[in-house]
Amino acid sequence: DLLKNTTIVRKISWIAGAPKFPVELSIRVRYRAPLKKAILHKNGELIFKQSERAITSGQSAVFYSKRNLPAGRQVLGGGIVE
Repeated sequence: DLLKNTTIVRKISWIAGAPKFPVELSIRVRYRAPLKKAILHKNGELIFKQSERAITSGQSAVFYSKRNLPAGRQVLGGGIVE
């Protein structure tokens, strides 16, 4: 029951402007949790490639670029899990 592959993210903020949707991103929903691949839709629906454990309302969802840059992954934005 703790595993989910979809959630809704609200109050989304983008650092360099909103991307073209749907967009594939790397997502982190808990501090120090491994990055997970997911697709974000314009309506805030977030669909994980693999089920994620214990996604909870009020958690932050931080969006990272899919690709790894020389200095690490680039933060694109984030929002609050509904």
